[in-house]
Amino acid sequence: MLFFSCSESRKKNTHQITEGEIVYEVVNNQEFDTNNMSFIYPKEMILLFKDNKLKLSLNGPLGAYTFDFIYNDTNDTVFTLLKIPLLFDKKVFTTTINKKLLFFAELISNQNTVFYEETKEIAGIKAHKAKLIFNENTKPDITVWYSNDFSLNSPNRNTLFENIPGILLEFEIKIKDVTFNFKANKINIKNITDDFFYVPNDFTLISIQEMEELLSTVF
Repeated sequence: MLFFSCSESRKKNTHQITEGEIVYEVVNNQEFDTNNMSFIYPKEMILLFKDNKLKLSLNGPLGAYTFDFIYNDTNDTVFTLLKIPLLFDKKVFTTTINKKLLFFAELISNQNTVFYEETKEIAGIKAHKAKLIFNENTKPDITVWYSNDFSLNSPNRNTLFENIPGILLEFEIKIKDVTFNFKANKINIKNITDDFFYVPNDFTLISIQEMEELLSTVF
C-alpha cells in the first residue's frame, strides 16, 4: 500500500530520541582513480542533533577537508563551513536564508513524494520507505528510508528531501556525474553541547560564489 503525501504525515513516536549522533557510511559509484579525484570523496558523514538543531559533517580522507552544514533553529539561516588544513589551514563559512543548501542546489526539481507501508531495520531503528519521483523523465527516482523516532521538526528542511517527515537513515544523491549513497551504521544517543551548532570564531565569512568555487575542487 502506498499513498501520496505532502500534507499527511505518519503518527509520531511518543518516546523519541531528543539528541545524539548518527554515523553514515558514504559510498560512491566511481572507481578509485587519481584522475577523477574519486580518492578524496568522503567516506563518512556524521549528523549531530539536539532540540531541533542540526549539524551535518562530511570529512575527507586523511583529514583533507571538513565540510559542515549547521542549522541552529534561531532563524531560517543555514551555515555552510569548509575547512581545508592543507590550504594554509583555510577555514571559511557562508550563509543562506530561505534557500536550498549548496550541497543539494543542483538537485532541486519538481517532484512527488510517495510513502510506502514497507519498513526495515537500519542501525537498530525501524525505518519507513519513501520515494521521490521527479516530473522530469531524465531524473531517476530516489528511494529513501527514514525514521520518526527522533524529536525534530522538519529535519530535512532546505534540502531535496524536505517533504520527508523524519530523519533519513538511507538515501542517495547525485552531484554532477557521481552518485553518493548514505546509510546509517551507528546511532549514538548521547548529550551534545550547544557549541557544535554555532560557527567557530576562527572561521572567515565569504560569499556564496567563493564557497562554490572552493567546493568545486572537492565535488
